Amino acid sequence: MFVRRTRVEASPEKLEQTIQTYQHELLPILKQEPGFRGAVLLANRATGAAQSVTLWENEETERASRPTGDKLRARSVENSGGRVLDVESYEEVLRERSNAAQPGAGAYMRVNRLQAAPEKLEDGIRFVREQAVPLLKQQAGFLATMMGVNRENGGVYVTSAWETEAARQASDSAVREHRRQAAELMGGTPVSVDEYEVVFIEVAETAGATRT
Repeated sequence: MFVRRTRVEASPEKLEQTIQTYQHELLPILKQEPGFRGAVLLANRATGAAQSVTLWENEETERASRPTGDKLRARSVENSGGRVLDVESYEEVLRERSNAAQPGAGAYMRVNRLQAAPEKLEDGIRFVREQAVPLLKQQAGFLATMMGVNRENGGVYVTSAWETEAARQASDSAVREHRRQAAELMGGTPVSVDEYEVVFIEVAETAGATRT
């Protein structure tokens, strides 16, 4: 599974318009692309920051869909009056859930972004799987966690989904030290820790991570 993440900055007042445009104008076009497996829209209602996450069957289909993604991105930004902060592609290497159903709209997300040394990515994946995931699963309100890496440039993301905003906030102190250890192990430093709400999600149930 490959993932393309687009971070944007827009006005909070235009968030509902952005959600409607994403769901009813952009998503139908993306669905026509070969290898499309789903889409998630994350937003911070207070700041207007948002993140589009699209899922693809493999690296080839993710790359082939980029021209379409570029056009839709330009249309969306023009309509919302926002701006694109960055666009990154990753291989999804880990996805774990609690016993609950797949996180849906209304879940609360924490997105950790890290720039690592490419040669140390496997050490980081192993640490997250063996150390961070068990800790996350012990926290009240945990729903799921995902990890993606860019093996060329060392980009890394680790996201976690929570039932409530309070559960997300309460978990942060428990995982903060693991965040620092993971960054140290991968020879990098955290780029950002962002918080969002899931405002739209449509993902194929068969979509899953490639285990490494």
